[in-house]
Amino acid sequence: KDMGGTPDLLFIVDTNKESIAVTEARRLKIPVVAILDTNCDPDMIDHPIPGNDDASRAIALYCELIAKAAVDGIARQQGMRGVDLGASSEGMAEPALEETAAADEEAAPVALFATPEGAADDLKKISGVGPVLEEKLNALGITKFAQIAAFSEEEVAKVDEVLNFKGRIAREDWISQARELAAQA
Repeated sequence: KDMGGTPDLLFIVDTNKESIAVTEARRLKIPVVAILDTNCDPDMIDHPIPGNDDASRAIALYCELIAKAAVDGIARQQGMRGVDLGASSEGMAEPALEETAAADEEAAPVALFATPEGAADDLKKISGVGPVLEEKLNALGITKFAQIAAFSEEEVAKVDEVLNFKGRIAREDWISQARELAAQA
């Protein structure tokens, strides 16, 4: 009623539960794209996609892909009409949480500590620190075992918060490990 017209396409995940929607779409000559599990009848579907319609992860994936395709299609259609998407009064859509999280992870953290002079220690020798985490620590200005060994409770909390460690430094006893490694260096 408030859609402004007949839809160009109908996407259905579970045709057994949405059989009325399939029937109405056929009556209105709306093409139907549907995920069809082994217990579904493909006869009423214009564009069947074999897949699992029960698993929540699969459903989330299907919906995410269809939503991205719809937004992309709208953007292309408006682009062909000469509509400036940047000048539109309302945005197309907010970025997905995963994209936002990925962008946050890729953003370089601001240095919290003054980087000491000299060659950086191999922080990967600390149990629980891998190459990616070592890069993040280096970006914060943490390059030496002695720095970690001298962490105060406030500094541990600060690094915990910035890197979202949730107590990892204390749990994996980085300070003791760093003291031993600094003594060996």
